[in-house]
Amino acid sequence: METQVSEYTVLLEKARAFAATLGLAVHNSATLDPFYKGDMDGKNIWISFKMDDEDELFNVLHLIGHCIQWGTDKELMKLGCVLHLHPDDELLTRLQEYEWGANCYAYSILVKLGGADLKDWLFNNYREDMLYLTNFYLTGEKKREITALALAHSWIRPLDIREIPKFVPEPIEGTRNGIVIDFKN
Repeated sequence: METQVSEYTVLLEKARAFAATLGLAVHNSATLDPFYKGDMDGKNIWISFKMDDEDELFNVLHLIGHCIQWGTDKELMKLGCVLHLHPDDELLTRLQEYEWGANCYAYSILVKLGGADLKDWLFNNYREDMLYLTNFYLTGEKKREITALALAHSWIRPLDIREIPKFVPEPIEGTRNGIVIDFKN
């Protein structure tokens, strides 16, 4: 009996290969804090081994987007290296723009890999992630549901195609304890 391979599985393998063309390495990890789905240092991406291919695809694309940001703008690297709690309105907007930018790169990569038909899927994942993160930034609480507070303070825009710039991935110094929070566990 032949097994059907999902579109997410095919695109995940393509995304991992694309990351390598940028000088990035994607690793599955069993050592991440259980509250995190992924981590990165600007050159390496670690993904929790517990995800299915669909969830992993979103996180790999998203973290490639952040690596591109870090490799092209040191201010974005500084912004992304800190887990911000209780930001003022200006910082919250900067954080939301930062997340949106990573997802615009993710969308550009998805299209490049032949996944343009998954634009709504990517947008919905970005939107959900942004709403969870907004609540977390504002309250410090890890909620599994979308809150009225997050809806009232979210900055969500349609995803744009962005040219993938040339950059040299450079890992940051020190260790990290996860950057992609798992709000579903």
